[in-house]
Amino acid sequence: MEDHIRDLLSRFQYSEQLRETAVFRILFGGEEVSQVMEDLGIHSGYTIRSWVQLYRQKMKTGLLTLPAMKQAQKRDMAALKQRNEELEQTLQQANLLILALNTMIETAEKELNVPIRKKSGRIGGPNQTVLILRENEIAKVSVGSLCRLFGVSRQAFHARKQRSQRSVSHAMLILDLVTALRRDVPGLGTRKLHLLLAEPLAKSGIKLGRDKLHKILYNHAMVIRQGRQVPQTTDSNHRL
Repeated sequence: MEDHIRDLLSRFQYSEQLRETAVFRILFGGEEVSQVMEDLGIHSGYTIRSWVQLYRQKMKTGLLTLPAMKQAQKRDMAALKQRNEELEQTLQQANLLILALNTMIETAEKELNVPIRKKSGRIGGPNQTVLILRENEIAKVSVGSLCRLFGVSRQAFHARKQRSQRSVSHAMLILDLVTALRRDVPGLGTRKLHLLLAEPLAKSGIKLGRDKLHKILYNHAMVIRQGRQVPQTTDSNHRL
């Protein structure tokens, strides 16, 4: 009876290496859960999906942590040895996670033509990533350390941040001026607004092109939609 119970338990005990193999084949290999179950001898699809969900949570944070040791454990050689093994295993998992994420990014850049690593202020760029990590306190490290991960200097990051803040403040000023002008003339379009705003913006030291103005208006749903021209197909004034 004990052998039978031990055999049943061993059927549902999987090594960490097998878990990682299953997860990486599903997440980054694009394989079906049923195929991975059959190849690796896993008896439950729910088990694999729970592993995938766990790794997805780790991928969102990018953090692999261990519980703090108690004072008694720090004086115990066996506990310290066990913690050393846990740290080595966690480091291996972190390296695998970084490798998988880099592979996924390279695939997106090549096949989908998405410049994720491009050093720009666009959404998803290194500057935006550093800003999110710092503001949300996801990674409690210095700005310089985060910038070095992406090959961006700290000075460039702060300069980019200041430019972004200036762009936001300029856009708010432009929208206020547009709202004031349209209060009197509701149908003012981008071309006429560009001419009317040239003088007040020049006094504020703001350079604004027509395309940039159109983009600001479009992003804030303030573009005037042109009326649809209905062609005249019937001449009702003929002599017959």
